[in-house]
Amino acid sequence: MKPSLKVLPFSKDKIYGGYVDGVVIEDIFNEVVGDLLITDVTIPLAIPAVDIKSGKVVVFVSHPHLFKGDPDWVVVSDISLAKAVRASCSFPMVIGAMELDDMLLVDGGVKMNLPSQLINSYGAHKVAGITMTSEGDFEAYDSLIALGNRIYDMMIESYDRLLEDQIDLLINVPIGHIYVFEFGKGKDVIIEGFKQSSKYLSQIEAFKEQSLLDKIIKR
Repeated sequence: MKPSLKVLPFSKDKIYGGYVDGVVIEDIFNEVVGDLLITDVTIPLAIPAVDIKSGKVVVFVSHPHLFKGDPDWVVVSDISLAKAVRASCSFPMVIGAMELDDMLLVDGGVKMNLPSQLINSYGAHKVAGITMTSEGDFEAYDSLIALGNRIYDMMIESYDRLLEDQIDLLINVPIGHIYVFEFGKGKDVIIEGFKQSSKYLSQIEAFKEQSLLDKIIKR
């Protein structure tokens, strides 16, 4: 099955960098979790986005006093959780960029698809990461959308591999048969993710135990 754009809620309003107004994401998120600020989150949280104007990484953080990140990053904590999630979900050319002050924010994966640096910036003892690298050969040569997705994936995968040595537990969920523009496949991705993660249960438990032990020793 080839990707289809029919399920997208296209916007007639003027938006930048995409066809779908990201406010839809905000509304859905608020319905599920309520109108929360990112600082209402009790555990350290960092959500990346990218300002397409300056090219800088923008990080939304729940505990700014604990976050020791790159001085070139723009750190924001005075924002709703829904807006932070929306910005980080604004996939270029699909979801419109989110305006914040003088910035236009898009998906953080553009520059930080495997954001281990953010976890390290909170002083984490152990880091776990999830990738979605295809393990099969690409065969959808007749689809321009699929081909564009394949090129994007290869660039992201190359960058991810540079960061893998910073990850203590890396779980890969191969979904090469589902393209990034193949809308309406979210449930399939979740099911595949659950299936793949189940294979790592023993490693996840060992990771949790080692993380706790390291934390106790450091204290």
